[in-house]
Amino acid sequence: MPLTEELKKLIQTSIKKLRYECIDIKFIKKKTINILRIYINKETGVTVDDCVNVSQKISELLDINDIFNVSYNLEISSPGLKKTTLSNKQYKNFRKKP
Repeated sequence: MPLTEELKKLIQTSIKKLRYECIDIKFIKKKTINILRIYINKETGVTVDDCVNVSQKISELLDINDIFNVSYNLEISSPGLKKTTLSNKQYKNFRKKP
C-alpha cells in the first residue's frame, strides 16, 4: 500500500506542528510485517526522546483517522550521519553547521 499524498501531507503537517522537519516517509511491505518509517530532524539534532514524542503523536493521529487497513509497525528515526540530502533547504542547513 503506497502512501498517498494526502497521508504524507497529514503526517508532515503534524510533525511540523511539533517543530520537527519531516525528512522522509516510507511504507515498507515485507512478507510478514509492514513498516511505516518516518525520518525526522531538527536544528539541534534528534534524540531518542524526540523520536518517542513524535511516535506518540503520529500514532494517535493514525489511530484517530483509521488510515491503514493492515497492521504495521511505526518507526520514527533521525536520518543519521549517512543521510541523503533530499532538498535544497536540507543542503543549506547542513552547510551551516561547523
